[in-house]
Amino acid sequence: MTVRDDPDAAAARIGDAIDEINATIRDIRSYIMDLKPARLTNENLIQSLRRLANDFYSNTFVPTEFKSEIEDIDRLSNDHVNTFFMICKETLANISKHAHARNVSVRFYENERDYVLTIKDDGVGFDDQSERKSSSNGITNMRQRAKSLNGMLLIQSQPNAGTTLSARIPK
Repeated sequence: MTVRDDPDAAAARIGDAIDEINATIRDIRSYIMDLKPARLTNENLIQSLRRLANDFYSNTFVPTEFKSEIEDIDRLSNDHVNTFFMICKETLANISKHAHARNVSVRFYENERDYVLTIKDDGVGFDDQSERKSSSNGITNMRQRAKSLNGMLLIQSQPNAGTTLSARIPK
């Protein structure tokens, strides 16, 4: 309907979509080559996580809160930065596809031993004790990324009770 009613607005939205697709292609290529995601090059991790949350809201209209409680972002290694960025991106993509959430929160903080990224939604959830589809590589990839830095990925979910994902990676 937008194409018919407002061709300029439609063209702008199509242009934005093409830019997002091209950025995603660059991120996938970087991921495959285990390089820094292309979209992180001009931002620090906090800025990138905030942008992911804002982009999620812009694309889904699901209210998305971002909160960071890390003071010295420069202490994080490139591996930490890449891992947290990719886990956040994959989690928000999963929420968009599957959760039917009404609210999402992204929190990044540290304690004495770990950096922690927690993403919560109030969506449909799933049985976190059930066997995952063999074609579902997203959670497996996120777990492997966290494990590669001696960290862990925890997922708590129940049908009709939302999902909480926490990535904990030692400092």
